[in-house]
Formats: sequence, C-alpha cells, structure tokens
Amino acid sequence: MTTNCEISLTTGKDVTVMGWGATSSGGSASNVLLEVEVDVVSQPDCNDLYGSGMITDRMVCAARSENGVNKDSCQGDSGGPIIDSETGKQIGIVSWGYGCANPNYPGVYAKVQDQIDWINQYIDTWTSGDPFPTKAPVVAPSYGNCMNVPDFVDSYGDDCSWYEENSEPGCGIWSDCCDAGYGSPGGACCYCGGGITLTDPPVSSPVASTPSASPTEGSTCTGITGRKKCNKTDGCGFNVSNNECRTALTTSECSEFDGKKRKCKRNGCKYIIDSESCIGRWD
Repeated sequence: MTTNCEISLTTGKDVTVMGWGATSSGGSASNVLLEVEVDVVSQPDCNDLYGSGMITDRMVCAARSENGVNKDSCQGDSGGPIIDSETGKQIGIVSWGYGCANPNYPGVYAKVQDQIDWINQYIDTWTSGDPFPTKAPVVAPSYGNCMNVPDFVDSYGDDCSWYEENSEPGCGIWSDCCDAGYGSPGGACCYCGGGITLTDPPVSSPVASTPSASPTEGSTCTGITGRKKCNKTDGCGFNVSNNECRTALTTSECSEFDGKKRKCKRNGCKYIIDSESCIGRWD
C-alpha cells in the first residue's frame, strides 16, 4: 500500500475506488474487479447529509453524479482501497454508507491519513520479524445464552466492547454500519441485539476470575435489567461479563483495574480518566 499524508482531500478531488462489490444496492457481487472515479465530498457537506456528528475526522466521503448517473462503492467493496486518481496513492478504505449510489448519501471511507502511524507500526512489525505472526486465539465474551461473534471488529478496528462503552450513540446509530468483512455490530454483538445464541449455558473458562461482589440476599440490585438502570440504582453496578446487576464493588476491589478502562467499566466501577484510576461507583 502506497500512502501519502500530504495529499489534500479537497472538495471535488478525483479519487478512484476499486472492488468486487455489487453494481446496485442489494445486487450480487461482481466476478471481475471493477473501478469507478468519484469526487471527494467535504466533511461539513457530508455531515449535513448524514446528520451532524456522523462523519468524524477519521472518515472521508466521496461520490459523483454525472449526466443523471450516480457513482459510488457498494456492498462487497468493504475493505477495498480508494486512491488519489492523480498520484495513485491510497487515501482511504471502503467503509460504509446508506445504500449504494444514493445522491443524498455519499460513500464513507476510513481515512488512511488519520491512521497512518498505526498502519506503519504493523508494517514495521511484520517486516522486521516474522511476516506472519501467530495470533493468539480470541475468546469472545458471553452474556447469558448469547456470545459475541469471535474476532469481530468494525472498519475502525473497534470490537463489541466499544459499543458497550459508548451506548450513546453506540448501537442506536451504528448498529448496521461499518462492516469490514466481519458483519455489522447489530449482527455480531450481543449488546446490540446480535451475537450467537448458545443452546447451553457457557462453560466457565479455566482462567483467573476478576473480583466481583455477589448480590446479597434481598439486594435491591437483584433482578434489575439493563446496564444504565443498574448503574443508576444506589449501591448497584452492572457486571458486563455476567450480564447481571450486582452489589457494586468497592474502591478497594475496583482498584485492581487501575489503568484498565474497559475492565473497570465492565465490572460496574467508575473510571477516572485524569488519574487512570478505577473507583467504586458508590464509595
């Protein structure tokens, strides 16, 4: 991949997107590699179309309407490149959009320039050592009779835990978007209403467990459903791993997760960003 952080993604810039995707919304994948030239759409203009805040600095939009014909990427192109037509350098990766070739909704691409340091980090790792590093097996968290799809990540590299931590807007807005070849969060993540339904209760993994307070007999936390409602109930904290509302952990118990934001919040504790400390929700 040849990239250039110096390329100015100005409105109307000619860019070319390539892929084996469908040629119409809902159509079948192509059996030949296709390409189409489109124009960069500015972030403010794209936000006006999709809704304020939908398009971030990590994204770039592109589309073209010419002689009544709308041009765009489509389903099946996700993960493919969009390049600067003049220099041939990659500027983005096909990410998401509402339908295909809809004049009111340009295609949205992950902006390579914004993630170039992260990309180069892995290029350096793979070229300086084993070009095919062994990936440790990933055990997907389970929630009652539901398990997240293993290895799911969206087009921004976020897994299901991101949608749990960012429930607003989280699943509400992004449930059906950002497919990078692993499906959408709405289909892959239990928290978003997807995941894999388990026939039998999951067997506990033989790993060290994290401390969590069990609900006491007659606890007001027992039986409360929903993460938000639980965490707002005095003395309670929602344990994401077990998908249940429990008596909240104390600061002494939560402190094990200092510097570990996700684990802190998943165990119903509060994370203080400035000090990177994990404290009891009700201490």
